[in-house]
Amino acid sequence: GRVDAPKMGEFLTKKDMVPNYILASSAVRARETAKLVAKGCGFKGECDLKKELYLAPAKAYIDTLKALKTEAERVLIVGHNPGLEELLQHLTGNTEHMPTAAIARVTLAINAWKEFGLKTRGKLMALWLPRELE
Repeated sequence: GRVDAPKMGEFLTKKDMVPNYILASSAVRARETAKLVAKGCGFKGECDLKKELYLAPAKAYIDTLKALKTEAERVLIVGHNPGLEELLQHLTGNTEHMPTAAIARVTLAINAWKEFGLKTRGKLMALWLPRELE
């Protein structure tokens, strides 16, 4: 993660996908990964660290996203498996392996995070793995 996270941040810049908001587990590795990606992509804000995302199931991510007090269109989530893989499957129907520093781009048909919930579905637009970018 220490090598791949900054590289993935740079990749986000090249794809014009710098997040407007970064939400991360408060666990040490997730926090470090979030900060390295943020630095790599030039993110100017603070990472929003949530202890409730530590080794959390998909529902915890859903509840946390629904409660966001931001109008950010592009939110980067840094957390743990299997919860993130479960979230991706729940939202898109796709079963994908997400190793450390992988990035999934999911589009959602919502106008505000308060509309997000268990019934929200999205589309997996892309999945980028660090080893594929070398």
